Amino acid sequence: PFPHIEIDNFLIPSVALTGSQKFPSQRESSWVHYSHFNEDKCAITNVSRMPDFFRELIAELNSHHFIESLEKLTGVSNLKADPTLQGGGLHLTKRGGFLNIHADFTAHPIQRSWQRQVNLLLYFNQNWTESYEGHLELWSRDMKNCVRKISPVLNKCVIFNTDTDSFHGVPEPLNCPPEITRNSLALYF
Repeated sequence: PFPHIEIDNFLIPSVALTGSQKFPSQRESSWVHYSHFNEDKCAITNVSRMPDFFRELIAELNSHHFIESLEKLTGVSNLKADPTLQGGGLHLTKRGGFLNIHADFTAHPIQRSWQRQVNLLLYFNQNWTESYEGHLELWSRDMKNCVRKISPVLNKCVIFNTDTDSFHGVPEPLNCPPEITRNSLALYF
């Protein structure tokens, strides 16, 4: 429906598995809860409150070397990382959680001269099954139908253009057991 790519085995498998094991549990106090009409999920955007593993991973994904690769992949030049992780960071969704279909803000909420161009999502869900729901849905530009469903399985990365009509979300409430959560890292460039 809009420019995007799915990359399986994005990280070295042992690194992805470590990320899955180091992902903060739903009991951690660092989570900020977002619960209203459009979403029911949690986030950590302050890197100082994240495990060292994720600080290092974010630093690598925000590095000049990775951003150059991202520019080649997307065809978008002059990308830069958002060190404040506005709208990004670690995301956790519990049973019953969701994120309605939406297009991300293209203007950065703090740096008004910055325009978001690219979104990167990386999943840390071991043994995720289809019955848990939690698929990332990519919708048509006219928002009439879902064109693509992507399962949030361990080590899958989804990269897509951040445009005013790049409609996406996780609209179906999660149906996972209470002790299981949907875990991801989101970064904007």
